[in-house]
Amino acid sequence: CAGRTRHRTAGIGKIIEPEAAGSGGRPGGSSVRREAAGTKGAIAMATAAITAERENYLNQEYGIRSWLFTVDHKRIALLYLLSITFFFFIGGFFALLIRMELLTPAGDLVQADTYNKLFTMHGQVMVFFFLIPSIPAVLGNFLVPLMIGAKDLAFPRINLLIWYLYIIAGTLMLHCMLTSAVDSCWTV
Repeated sequence: CAGRTRHRTAGIGKIIEPEAAGSGGRPGGSSVRREAAGTKGAIAMATAAITAERENYLNQEYGIRSWLFTVDHKRIALLYLLSITFFFFIGGFFALLIRMELLTPAGDLVQADTYNKLFTMHGQVMVFFFLIPSIPAVLGNFLVPLMIGAKDLAFPRINLLIWYLYIIAGTLMLHCMLTSAVDSCWTV
């Protein structure tokens, strides 16, 4: 390394031959200079590409509107995941109230018909809005297109429509359960 100097360009170390007075008596001295200048530009472009933020399904567009009108299968799967998690916590809250009622022998937290409503609501929310849609909706929407090498689902707008219907059905079911007399245990 006696005749060489170390140059650093954009964080990448390179060893470039020195050029004493033009080509220094060596053939190809000017080509070394051109090669060094060409690699500087390539390194700068590569560094800019590395530091630029890559666009993916989470940051391609921002805002609630971009999420509610998306046709990206990964975003729809995340919408399902958030919805299913919400219904899981609602069903868990109903189970918590059932367990708190059974904590004491007297059963003084809720009335008997309210207990039956809680039992019904817990069962229906956990089965129809958590267990059944969890695997096919979340994992099916997110992973299946990636596993088969598809760019997207076949009908992404229909997939989004199904999510809207799922939310409307869950909201309507909770509204009906909380406002009307659903007390037939969960065999409705």
